[in-house]
Amino acid sequence: MSMGKRRSHILTSSNSHAEESSLRGLPQPPYPLIGRKKDVEAAQDLVLRRNVRLVTITGPPGVGKTRFAVELASTVGSEFDDGVVFLDLAPVRDPGLVLDAIARALGVIEHPDRPPLERLQRRLGGRNILLLLDNFEQVVAAASGVADLLAACPDVKVVVTSRQPLHARWEHRYNLLPLVVPDATARSDRGTLARSSATALFIERARAAQPDFSLDERNAAAVVEICRRLDGLPLAIELAAAWVGALGLDAILSRLSGHLGLPLGGPRDVSERQRTLFSAIAWSYNLLNEAERSVFRALGAFAGETPLEVIEAVCEGLRVDVLTPVAGLVDKNLLLRIENGETRFRMLETIREFAEERLELTGEADAVRRRHAAWFLGLAQRAERFIWSEHQMEWFGRLERAHDNVRVALEWCLGGRDEETGVLLAASMTRFWFARGYVREGRRWGQIAASKQHVSPRARALALSNLAFFLMHQGERDHAIRLAEQGVALARSVGEPWLMAWSLLQLALATDAVGDFERSQRVYGEMLDSARQAEDERMAILALNNTATALRHQGDTAGARTILEEVLSMARPRHDRWLTSLATGNLGVVLAPADPVHALLLLEESLALAHEIGHPWLTIRRLEDLAAVLASSDRAELSAGLLGATGALRDAFGFARPSWVQAEVDEASATARKRLGADAFDAAYDKGRAMTADEAVALALGRSAPAPKERPQHPGGLTGREVQVVMDIARGLTNRQISERLGISQRTVDAHVQNVRNKLGMERRAQIAAWASAHLPKGTPV
Repeated sequence: MSMGKRRSHILTSSNSHAEESSLRGLPQPPYPLIGRKKDVEAAQDLVLRRNVRLVTITGPPGVGKTRFAVELASTVGSEFDDGVVFLDLAPVRDPGLVLDAIARALGVIEHPDRPPLERLQRRLGGRNILLLLDNFEQVVAAASGVADLLAACPDVKVVVTSRQPLHARWEHRYNLLPLVVPDATARSDRGTLARSSATALFIERARAAQPDFSLDERNAAAVVEICRRLDGLPLAIELAAAWVGALGLDAILSRLSGHLGLPLGGPRDVSERQRTLFSAIAWSYNLLNEAERSVFRALGAFAGETPLEVIEAVCEGLRVDVLTPVAGLVDKNLLLRIENGETRFRMLETIREFAEERLELTGEADAVRRRHAAWFLGLAQRAERFIWSEHQMEWFGRLERAHDNVRVALEWCLGGRDEETGVLLAASMTRFWFARGYVREGRRWGQIAASKQHVSPRARALALSNLAFFLMHQGERDHAIRLAEQGVALARSVGEPWLMAWSLLQLALATDAVGDFERSQRVYGEMLDSARQAEDERMAILALNNTATALRHQGDTAGARTILEEVLSMARPRHDRWLTSLATGNLGVVLAPADPVHALLLLEESLALAHEIGHPWLTIRRLEDLAAVLASSDRAELSAGLLGATGALRDAFGFARPSWVQAEVDEASATARKRLGADAFDAAYDKGRAMTADEAVALALGRSAPAPKERPQHPGGLTGREVQVVMDIARGLTNRQISERLGISQRTVDAHVQNVRNKLGMERRAQIAAWASAHLPKGTPV
């Protein structure tokens, strides 16, 4: 097969994950769940009990906890008015970041001074939602945080998968056992054997490898024995079944009958079932050819989902053609192919742990991890050139998808293995972290990077300057100035013009923030000289733009206007929406006193651009500028609303107001309050504080904001599903008939009926039917 055809085969093979389901990130399984019907029904009934808030699905590695939990969530999802949210915690190694990860999965904005629990409580208060937290075992210390979340949000339920219990408040455990294997001594017909959950799974997965495979009298005993030797563990069975086409049943059984043992150096203090799984993975690993083994081990250094080009780059030093081994690993169920706009690959966490262990044992780990870190450093450095250009959203997306791997690289590098690369990687991620709201995480990595003393002066200058950038935006301005000054001194010693320009920018921004515009103007002038020496036009345009702001604050509006008109003439041809928005808005502010009509047009253009590119800080600044211009006009009510919105948005994002911005906001508030009167101003201001960013921008631009989805409010505090059950009771249906009509188990219907009785305070079905007639008109939405 040619290189191009092999690449096409890997990227388009049918063994893939479909796009995410409509249940907010819930993975779409590649094939039906086998052998778990009774387990799903039992766990479903447990989750839906009114007093059950936290269900931990426990079980050994390879028993299928994730797949089972996804099926469970899909089954009960319709019972939660606000849906299901899935979060894989495998890439999260710090228990202190679990609540942050949950907040991000829910779209909750970071705030440096507001704990994640408080932010989650604000978002989830009153919402009926199911959180599915996968792979909790490595962050089990975060269990108390999950319990606190449940205490704060009474309508939230959580399902967790973990190899061990959480031992937390609210916890109910559901232990998932291996699949049932037929008794080796029992005589059973083929139909009975085929219906056994373990053998049914083996048959289904064997057919994926060999489509004409079927259970017959000749092979039934071998299939049963294979499943028995693998202890009914689904992952182990899938791995064995993948070899049916290549080896045949007798060869598989023969190899399983041999002494597989654990991989050298593997854990000895594990359960027999866990030993079985490790042995099954080791058995599959030992059957791979050398090229497949090399790529398999290297994949242990990755996290999350990874495109083929990255795997090829990191495996370049292995001297193998990566395409064929990757295809082989997918065929053998050791690697998952995921299709979601582009083809990406990932390992199940248990398999990845095994691969990582083998990587460490072979002595290849440092070389592979060094190439891994170097590739993601290169990606981040390329992204720096594009994230404020017309290609901004594309590159933000690339960094977002690479973020799990970036974290792994940072942990390894800054853990002492390659501090120089780690510091440079953190520096290159700074603008991404800031723009996408990873404020806490960005500052954390920035502080670690700035603590590294034994790196090059260039890397240290970047670390100090970038930490100053975060501190300045979070209100720690004096500290930011001190760090920025150190960064400038180091940059000066390095003698690199671009580094000098970047470090001077951070110092000037910090001095701007405290209102020292004379100094910042001087620093921006030096920055401009350095940017021109570096032949960085964009940096030079930014220096001119910021110089104009410093001039405006010193009363030189004519000089500021001249510079901003020049800046705008340079920014527009570049199709740089960020720079264009920056310059357009600043020119509007300069023109506002003499020509408010023109100023408003420019500010509205700037706001639209800032919001379009998803830049929260610039969006907030333009809303504040519009509010200031409108405060003394007949649109003072709009000004008050925008002032309220920007205050709330700054709180949400954690952007502290510089002293001069606060002074402008205070002046605008006083002007609008005087024009409207205190009561009207307060009402408009409070209304603005309740707005989302989308709603505030739509209000400012005179557009219609998308209406928020309202969930039906049902009488008696019933959920949508409970209303369906009540209406069926009113029609005279039995619980069994309701079960058949709604497609759910009878035990689930029984639980719903009991919940209805508790909520309505009624025991008899006739009472419930009469209540439905009075309170649920025909056509009630559910």
